[in-house]
Amino acid sequence: MSAASSFGLAFGGQAPNQAIVWGEAATVYACQGDLSKCASSKVTLVQAMARAVALDDTSAYWAGYDTGAIGQCPIAGCAGNPTIIASGQTQPDALSVNGIHVVWRTNNSILTKCTSTGCSATPTVLASSQDDATVPSSVVAQGGDVFWTNPTAGTVMKCPVAGCSGKPVVIATGQTSAAGIGATTTAVYWLSTSGLMSLPR
Repeated sequence: MSAASSFGLAFGGQAPNQAIVWGEAATVYACQGDLSKCASSKVTLVQAMARAVALDDTSAYWAGYDTGAIGQCPIAGCAGNPTIIASGQTQPDALSVNGIHVVWRTNNSILTKCTSTGCSATPTVLASSQDDATVPSSVVAQGGDVFWTNPTAGTVMKCPVAGCSGKPVVIATGQTSAAGIGATTTAVYWLSTSGLMSLPR
């Protein structure tokens, strides 16, 4: 894997069925099982410049920055015929999946969701860049909620995955250069210039 040409990277599953998916140059690869052998056993999923990838128990997902498509393929491969969950998205470059929904951010700062079975060109908008507080950067979908960071405003945001009528909730302010985000069933974690931060859910 060439670091200079690599983009998204995601891990999932438990041994012996752990998996990894990544974007390298203009190709998305996956590897399952013994991850120490990925150099020789990787599976080509699709030709796409994936700025973000994600995994659930059975499938890999990616945001095609060049194609504007959100794609899905079984981790074991799909013979070069992935499922296109959504198309016509403007340079998507952040992505998360909670097992039911796929959530992504487009380059025009719109946070969008779709069921993992697909919604063609009509995904649901969760938040848009109507003001600085809603501009998403890193995003994570966990359980029934979506969380994201906004480094410009220094905020951490929340919206139920079912939707929030374009009115997400600010759960943290004063988070300088907020970036990266993760969540468990009990807490939300993100990075700021102060280090690793967290809040209970």
